[in-house]
Amino acid sequence: MLGAVFIVINPLMFGLCQNIATWADGTKYCHDSFAIIDNLASVVVFPLGAPSLAILLLSLLTYRMHDEVFRAWWNFARWMVPIIIFATIAIQFMPSNGGFFNMDSLIYLMVLAPLYTILILVSLWKIFRTYRKLKKVSI
Repeated sequence: MLGAVFIVINPLMFGLCQNIATWADGTKYCHDSFAIIDNLASVVVFPLGAPSLAILLLSLLTYRMHDEVFRAWWNFARWMVPIIIFATIAIQFMPSNGGFFNMDSLIYLMVLAPLYTILILVSLWKIFRTYRKLKKVSI
């Protein structure tokens, strides 16, 4: 999937451009790519590419974890992640007025930033604490 994302994002590199144009500084860019590539990017690659990348990164992080460490982290993450998802969806249904300094985006920052910070810090704390307990037991 990541390879498909790379190909779609760089059509000039892979010869998928119908018309190649040049900027004033001499940089070439794809003026018109094939219509199927544009549709593929918006319909398939971007909605599936981000979750694929997230799953890959999480898999790399948890692959070599001891089972006890993973379970300690999972006991926290399985209720914290749905809270973050619920908060994200709930923010979408809040009435928005736009207004001064785009206050809607400030709501995202005020609600989601602390939740993500808690998720990351507590996850790291649980992982390191459980690793430390395992090292003490094995010695």
